[in-house]
Amino acid sequence: ADWDYVSDANVLGEPLTVVGERFEHGLGVHSRSSLVFELAGEYREFVTSFGMDDDSGPWADVTISILVDGHRRFTQPGIRRGKLFGPVRVDVSHANRVELLTDFGDNGNIQDRFNWIEAALVR
Repeated sequence: ADWDYVSDANVLGEPLTVVGERFEHGLGVHSRSSLVFELAGEYREFVTSFGMDDDSGPWADVTISILVDGHRRFTQPGIRRGKLFGPVRVDVSHANRVELLTDFGDNGNIQDRFNWIEAALVR
């Protein structure tokens, strides 16, 4: 199934919640997703926290990557419910684009409701 991303909510349109903590801002996605942001060299850093939404089931498992101009700058495999990661900071100085990948984990695309929390580009 194709899933669209959702701004400031999980992929089902509910509040972004990771390990019982609610967040006002972020992007809710389902695996397999790719979000691409054009930067035009105007930013110096990408910052985000992330985790599996509390609404995900026990089979949820993803691997995420952050690519800058096609080069993998950060990867975290084996993300499951129950842990908030980050914040992670990635240098995007002089970059043209950043891509946020959320890929299947060990269990395919079952219950994979993932949140990029307070994702931000810093000038």
